[in-house]
Amino acid sequence: MKISVLMSTYNDERFIEEAINSILQQTFTDFDFLIIDDFSKDRTSAILSNFARRDKRIRLVRNRRNLGLTKCLNNGLHLAKGEYIVRMDGDDISHPRRLERQYAYFISHPVCVILATEGVIIDEQGQALRDRKIDLGGMDQEEYLLNFSSPFIHSGVMFSRKAILKLGGYNEDFRTRQDIELWLRALASGMKIDILKEKLIYFRFHEESISNRNPDNLYTNVLVRMLHLAKKQGMRLSKEEATGLLRNDRGVRMYVRRILARKAFSIALSNFRSRRYLHAVDAFCKCVVEFPYAVRPVRLLPIVGRLLAVHEKRGR
Repeated sequence: MKISVLMSTYNDERFIEEAINSILQQTFTDFDFLIIDDFSKDRTSAILSNFARRDKRIRLVRNRRNLGLTKCLNNGLHLAKGEYIVRMDGDDISHPRRLERQYAYFISHPVCVILATEGVIIDEQGQALRDRKIDLGGMDQEEYLLNFSSPFIHSGVMFSRKAILKLGGYNEDFRTRQDIELWLRALASGMKIDILKEKLIYFRFHEESISNRNPDNLYTNVLVRMLHLAKKQGMRLSKEEATGLLRNDRGVRMYVRRILARKAFSIALSNFRSRRYLHAVDAFCKCVVEFPYAVRPVRLLPIVGRLLAVHEKRGR
């Protein structure tokens, strides 16, 4: 088996059929499809059962309790049979030639271990909002990841299962932002993330998305980078110590407000383009209330560097 497509899903009844069909209709056929149902409470489970009965490529795993994405992905890495893992989410759509194009890249680049692809941001109805290109602005990959959100769509990535398992898999200390932590750890180990400049994943942006709603995920954004940079600089810093520092820092709180406002602004634009004008006005008001000048990108590295300096000063 060349490829295992790995999907963890939770309450994705609105989009799961389209996501699964986009994999089953791939031009590349030498794959199995491992789907982990993380104790969904809606119709997701019934939909998955129906698909599994009809297509033998699907292997369905049902959790008896909700484990979270990180643990599900690690379980999937061990259960998968393929040499390569293709990540997929239950609300996204893969281009019909995605597996074909990504596998061809791996074959022609034998040293490649992680491959990201460009994509298209779509709304709840599947309408294209904008292209999601990978442009690092002249930075190296680590510098960009330390400063900004990940340029790599997690559900658009393909990687060597053996290489990621050797690295330790996903870090289960983090329920979210596990992809950013993994990419930073991979880069620190000497790996490189190759980039395929083709739009092969349709990433769905919708209001129910956990990452769009939960401020804790934005604190985790800072936390992941703090711990990575501290380790790189040879500093002793526990997750608990780092959490205490960032929770009490005014700069971090402003960062969280600003990012929440940018999320609200993006939701407003999405609703406006979908002609859901009342929803658009509501989201735009949230943006203005939260942080009226939030449309400019925020650099994380200065915030993280200052927090680490505070920690080092306290330790003297």
